Amino acid sequence: VISNNGAGRDGKRRGILLTTSMIVLSMVTMAMIYSLFTQNLAMGQESLNISTLIAPPAIPDEKPPAALPDKAQNKPDKKAVSKLITRMHNIQRVSETPREIPKTTSAKNPKFAERPNAPFILGRPDSGSAVNSSSNVGQSTNRGGSNNVGIKTNDSSASMKKPSNTNIKKAIRKPPPITKPIKKDVVLSKGVVNGRAKHLVKPAYPSHAKTLRIKGKVTIQVMIDENGRVISATSLGGHNLLVPSALKAARATKFTPTFLGDERVKVRGVIVYNFAL
Repeated sequence: VISNNGAGRDGKRRGILLTTSMIVLSMVTMAMIYSLFTQNLAMGQESLNISTLIAPPAIPDEKPPAALPDKAQNKPDKKAVSKLITRMHNIQRVSETPREIPKTTSAKNPKFAERPNAPFILGRPDSGSAVNSSSNVGQSTNRGGSNNVGIKTNDSSASMKKPSNTNIKKAIRKPPPITKPIKKDVVLSKGVVNGRAKHLVKPAYPSHAKTLRIKGKVTIQVMIDENGRVISATSLGGHNLLVPSALKAARATKFTPTFLGDERVKVRGVIVYNFAL
């Protein structure tokens, strides 16, 4: 008798193994996906946490230097004091100008030196380089009879140098040039100036104007200078054949000078010529 129960059992086992393997595989896959989502992928930023930074070391404040005592500051230097010139008396130098005229005058005292032209202190004895230089200043007399007080002279012919002409010219400054005010030309308008003419020239009647029997008035504007001469003449109206003759007569006319106060001025006026047959 042949039985087929073994084949059925093998099929069940295979189904169970397949189902189990599928469940395990799905669980492993889900675990991997979950681990990817929960993993922190930020790389290289772990050291940027501000709370982990170390603060710089505090720099201590510098203490001000201790002030020296007043005695040390006011105490003069012994070397500087030893270098100062000493004088027993504060005697005015011969080269100095006295502030007040002394009541009594005397020659140089040979016992005491005069005060130098430098810082000095009163003390004993007189010392310093100014003692030797002051010995040359005083009263000296020459055999020739000249008496020089306060000036040491090696030669009797020595005298003060006269300033040269070039130095005098440089010292004298030239005064600024005087600019005269520019006079503006004053022109007066007088209207018709026939009556002001000293010599009124009559114009010649043109022959062709007579032939054509042309007549009428010609008005000429003239500019008269300070001496009464006509310097310009222009026509303001009239016949063209009569204008040239009128202009020629106007330029030859002379007028009396016109005064404005004490000064002569120019005059602008009009001359009227009447041409009649």
